Amino acid sequence: MFDLGFFAANLPKFFDGGWVPLAFGATLLATMLTWKAGRVEIADKIYGQATEGLQLAEIAKSSHIVRVPGSAVFMVASPVGTPLALLHHLKASKSLQHTVVLLTIATAEVPTHPDDQRLTIEELGEGVWRAIGRYGYMESPDVADLCARIAEQGVPLKASATTFYFNREMILTGGDAPMFEWQKSYYAFLSRNAQPVKDYYAVMPTQIIEIGMPVQL
Repeated sequence: MFDLGFFAANLPKFFDGGWVPLAFGATLLATMLTWKAGRVEIADKIYGQATEGLQLAEIAKSSHIVRVPGSAVFMVASPVGTPLALLHHLKASKSLQHTVVLLTIATAEVPTHPDDQRLTIEELGEGVWRAIGRYGYMESPDVADLCARIAEQGVPLKASATTFYFNREMILTGGDAPMFEWQKSYYAFLSRNAQPVKDYYAVMPTQIIEIGMPVQL
């Protein structure tokens, strides 16, 4: 009731400049809601149920796939399923490195994460491992440190001689996502201008391969 009283008392100021902070706040709110809705749709379309049933070990030992020397780290958002970036890589090159690590960075809802619980790793077979690095929201992920820890656990991975694969989302509008059309266009604008994930992880540019991932919202 007190807030409504203050609000009513300030309404006459709306046309004398009071609309500025309201417009600024509405823009910030629309940006946050649009980004969140877009990320949810991206996660569903790229990392959803479609790839969970694929057995990567079976794909890796296929006679149609050539295993080449070296190691590769695929940076993936989901700790389950087969990443589409890897499937696109296989489709384009028909080859796969002898050592493949699917690395997921998980952010916990705590400021810092215990160092002795920083990394978990699982062997999937055929030279493929899944690793999850856990950090608090006040910490910055250290991919080089994670690679060193992975190697200490017996995985033949040398960070300086490894190729890192990242998704590069290309947002298209006109799909069936439950978003307003202006939200889809606005999210596409935000996505184009957001800091690339590869820059956040501070990986050497000469070791990075980005795979385009068209997504229609």
